[in-house]
Amino acid sequence: MREQLQRLIDAVGMPSVTLQILPFSAGPGGGLVESFRILSFPDPADADLIHLEHQTGDLYLSGVDQLARYSRIFERSRELAFTAERSAAFLIELSRNA
Repeated sequence: MREQLQRLIDAVGMPSVTLQILPFSAGPGGGLVESFRILSFPDPADADLIHLEHQTGDLYLSGVDQLARYSRIFERSRELAFTAERSAAFLIELSRNA
């Protein structure tokens, strides 16, 4: 576990990475009941997608309402999560006790 924590700590220093921890004490993050990814692409002609991974396969959603819903859930989760700085400190604390 210590090696996994160290990999996360190392990733925090990368310019393209923002890591925030959503603690259990925050409760379900704004409706977060499943893991998902919001896929955005450099070409504006390529529409954003929501990727859901589940036991029997993958699901990609592209509807405007679906994108808006998952974007709200993501933003609410970010608001409830530790800041990036607090998340990094939390990981360092965990690694010391692992």
